[in-house]
Amino acid sequence: FQADMSHTLLYLMGYNAPEDRLLPENFDWSDEATFDAAYKTLTDALRPWTIDFHVA
Repeated sequence: FQADMSHTLLYLMGYNAPEDRLLPENFDWSDEATFDAAYKTLTDALRPWTIDFHVA
């Protein structure tokens, strides 16, 4: 998942789709509450598609 973190942040910032951004424009990165709320919105929406099962 670490490799996908940059894509996650770009999505939160609305890089490719400004109308769908989850963080406000000119977001203050020290505002953890706003970041956490946006990240929760994203992960809640993606959860049904992130179930992965590995057998070692």
